[in-house]
Amino acid sequence: MRLSGEIMALIVAATAFLSTFLLICGLYFYHRRRAVERNLNERMQKAISRAPLSDNSAVAGRLMGLLQPLLKLFDFVGKRTVAKRPEQYTALRLRFVRAGLWGANAPAVFWGAKICLGLMLALGFFVLRVSIFENLGVYLEPNQTVLLSTLLALLGFYLPDLWLSHKIGKRKDKIRKSLPDALDLMVICVEAGMGIDAAINRVSQDISLSAPELHEELRLATLEIRAGMKREQALRNLGKRVELEDVRNLVALLIQTDRFGTSMASALRVYADAFRTKRFQIAEEKAAKLPVKLIFPCVLFIFPSIGVVTAGPAFVQLLRSLLQIASNT
Repeated sequence: MRLSGEIMALIVAATAFLSTFLLICGLYFYHRRRAVERNLNERMQKAISRAPLSDNSAVAGRLMGLLQPLLKLFDFVGKRTVAKRPEQYTALRLRFVRAGLWGANAPAVFWGAKICLGLMLALGFFVLRVSIFENLGVYLEPNQTVLLSTLLALLGFYLPDLWLSHKIGKRKDKIRKSLPDALDLMVICVEAGMGIDAAINRVSQDISLSAPELHEELRLATLEIRAGMKREQALRNLGKRVELEDVRNLVALLIQTDRFGTSMASALRVYADAFRTKRFQIAEEKAAKLPVKLIFPCVLFIFPSIGVVTAGPAFVQLLRSLLQIASNT
């Protein structure tokens, strides 16, 4: 009876854990789907009817209104710390373009944020050290205070760089995921008789809802061509802004095809097939790496749990038997 009671307790605990886990997973996927639906509805409202935005966008707008004075402070500090000639910051401005930040004052706000965050973190730590740490009885040596303040200042100075790099990588990943669909649409447009300029323009319009990042890049390339820039230079600018190997290969293909006068539809179809094969190979590579990546979670989390569940009752019973034998003797 004692062993069966332990087994029942383990069954109840496992059922409760499984129920809680499934409930949490269900809530997570439900909120994730709702977030995707809200994002799609917002894009449709912006692109089609210009209707009022949803509650989340209103909250974001109010949050931006609250952050506006802080951004003005960053802009004020940045304009007085960086040079006024933008040609000296071509590489930095190109990073902002790759992150999707097209504002003219983006470098000034960036540098102002770096300086203000560094000073705020250092001064905040110094204030905490003087006011709170001493009241709590935590004493720091002067050299330790200077060292920690310097580290916090460096952390605040480089936090905007980390944020910008994360934003660039996230935008690149979105463009990479939306490129196959755009390439298939471009093949269809070219095979239907459109020129490459009209095909790029049409594809940019068709993917405005599903891939706004790639839509912006293709639309900008179309505007540059319409403004009188050579097609080759506009395509090279596209590859420079996106900085993806797949986009650079596509740009090189379009330029060479246009220069040598070969069939654009055939070239795009061959590249689309090669790109589809490459995407399949990348998926196979990720699948092959999956067993190796699962070793550490299994060893650290799953195997110990299985060992506790399987050997735990026997160990408890053995311990009770030993204690009973020791008490009898």
